[in-house]
Parts: sequence; C-alpha cells; structure tokens
Amino acid sequence: MSDTFDPQSYVDELEAAGVPKNQASVHARALSTALANMVRTVDFEKFGNCIRCEMKEMENRILLRLDVLRTGLKAEIAEIRSELKADIAGVRSALKAEIAEVRSELKAEIAGLRSELKAEIAEVRSELKAEIAGLRSELRAQIDALQVELKSDIAGIRADITTLKAEMLLHRWAFGIVFAMLTANLTLTFHIAFP
Repeated sequence: MSDTFDPQSYVDELEAAGVPKNQASVHARALSTALANMVRTVDFEKFGNCIRCEMKEMENRILLRLDVLRTGLKAEIAEIRSELKADIAGVRSALKAEIAEVRSELKAEIAGLRSELKAEIAEVRSELKAEIAGLRSELRAQIDALQVELKSDIAGIRADITTLKAEMLLHRWAFGIVFAMLTANLTLTFHIAFP
C-alpha cells in the first residue's frame, strides 16, 4: 500500500464502481482532507473497514436507486404498453368502422347496380318480346297470305286439270268419232274397191 493518497485514482475507482463523478469527487476531497488532518499513526485496518462500510452503503444506495429506476421504467413501459394497446384498439375500431362503412356503401352500390341491370334486362326482354311478337305476326300474316295464294294456285291447277280432263274427254270423243268415221270411210272405200 502506498504512503500517499491519490484523489484522482480514488475518483476513477468510485466511478468504475458506478458512483457518479460529482459524488466521487466530493468523497475524494473529503477523504483527502480527512487524511491530511489525521495523524500518520492511524490504524489503517480501522480506516479500511470504515471505507469498506462507506462503500457498501454507497453500493446499497446505488442498488436502491437502480431498483427505483427499474420500477419506474417498468411502470413507464407498462403505461406505454397500455397506451399503445389503447391506440391499437382505437385504430382497429376505426378501421372496422371504415370497413363496415365501405362494405355498406359497396352493398348499396351493388344493390343499385343489380336493380338497374334487372330493369334494363326487363326492358330488353320486353323489347325483344315485342319484336318477336311483331315478327311472329308478320310471319303469320306472310304464311297466311302464302297459304291463301297456294290454295288459290292449287284451286287454279285443279281447275286447269279438270278443264284438261274435260278437254281430253272431248278430244277422246272427237278422236273416237274421227276414228269411227275413218274406219267407216275405209270400210266403205274398201267395199267399193273390192266388192
């Protein structure tokens, strides 16, 4: 152990042990003053015990302060956690409300669009039915006119056939008469030529 006390070394040792610099400086000055006023024959063992006790007290104070700081930090962390949870819950609630609003708006838009499309479909259906009915009427009228025309044509053809049959019958009679006359004439000529 050295005979002289080095206050700066003592301050450095206290700071290394966790004592704040201003407290370590005060302790070093106080100890330097005390040592200067002491008689050199002091029992160094008692002095060492005293310093140890003082350092132990200082360590206990430091540990107590650390516990207080730790407790304070835990409380602040818990408070911040609580605030953040509340903020998150608020954001979640706001987002859910916004989602519900968007869902409601979109459902209303979809319902409106569905209604518009149904109305358009009904209108198109009605228009197409009217067009189909018109086409059906036109086609029915054309078919009926064609049937009347065909019936008239068929009646005309039947009349022509009946006329042709009558004419053929007349031609048969005429042919028969002509043939009979020719036969009679031939027979008469044959009888005259070959009596």
